[in-house]
Amino acid sequence: MTKIISRHTFLHVAITTIVLTVVLVFGAWLTQSLRFIEVIIEKDVSMTRYLSMIWLLLPNLTSIVLPVCTLLAAVYTLYKLSSENELIVFKSVGLSNLQIAKPLIVWAVFMTAFCAALNNHWGPKSNEKFYNVRGEISREFSSGLLRDGVFNRIKDTVIYIGSHTDSGQLEGVYIHERSKNEKPAVTVYAQHGFMTQEGDKNTLYLFNGNRQSGDPSQPSYNIAYFNEFKYDLDFYKNINAKVKLHTTLSFKDLLNPSQDITSGTRTKMIVEAHKRILNPFFVMIFVFFSCAVMLSGFHQRRGRWKRNVLAVGVSLAMELGVIGLLNSLTKNPYAIALSYTISLGVCIFSIIWLTNPGLISRLVRKKTTDA
Repeated sequence: MTKIISRHTFLHVAITTIVLTVVLVFGAWLTQSLRFIEVIIEKDVSMTRYLSMIWLLLPNLTSIVLPVCTLLAAVYTLYKLSSENELIVFKSVGLSNLQIAKPLIVWAVFMTAFCAALNNHWGPKSNEKFYNVRGEISREFSSGLLRDGVFNRIKDTVIYIGSHTDSGQLEGVYIHERSKNEKPAVTVYAQHGFMTQEGDKNTLYLFNGNRQSGDPSQPSYNIAYFNEFKYDLDFYKNINAKVKLHTTLSFKDLLNPSQDITSGTRTKMIVEAHKRILNPFFVMIFVFFSCAVMLSGFHQRRGRWKRNVLAVGVSLAMELGVIGLLNSLTKNPYAIALSYTISLGVCIFSIIWLTNPGLISRLVRKKTTDA
């Protein structure tokens, strides 16, 4: 009898989780893929190559939505069992709250392991392949990286292109590089030019123009005229390095950064590493807490929606709070300790509430009476 009940509950929560995950991941994937439609339209990339690139987004999207989908599936499963009076039958045959929640906990263990693999193995590898493909496309169509009639901002540099010719030549090129680290501001204007790929760098070859440099606070400046000028536009390397920090590095590399990086970058890598630990752990916390909320107390025909809102609302608030704490590590040195304390505290509280709901009720009544 117990095996039949457990199998019934396990199948229900598993199917619901899979359906929710597929729907949410497909929606998020479709939204993300629309951002790259311009790649097909403007750069004439084949549909096969485009789909292969977008396919690599799936592991990362799945790891993000999976904890929430498991939470919603657990709450919906218990709500359905309660609304159809199945929970009354389960308890009448002598099953405890923990025995009823056992198939959901087993499913949560599978989802935690799967989410951990997505966060620490499949996700980083697919992200690295994705950015490699995007970099190849960008290099192949480098002349189209700078849009016409728009001030293209690249870090501390602004580039304006008047127009592109059919042969890929750039007309009316304006470049302004802000001053920083006591380096003077630089402004370059050229009648025409073209972009080419040299190794890992995008390089602009400019013709018939001038280069001005100087401190904006000073009235004087230096100007030099040129027939040909070479300008290194090595911005994709910096962008990919920034992306690689958060999405493509392995868990081991995040915890053991090299010695030549800045303290700020090191902090971001540590935060990312702990997010990869806590994100799968959220699956277990969500299931324990939702089971404790949905299975505690007496069976009521009215007011069940309040428990649904409580289980989902508190779980999501806890996740957002923990992530917010981790992101504040630069200002709060105790952010990591507080994040794990809150997560473990909610998990332990949920287990106690699930296994001994009467204890929590007695403590609440005692505190109310004393007040």
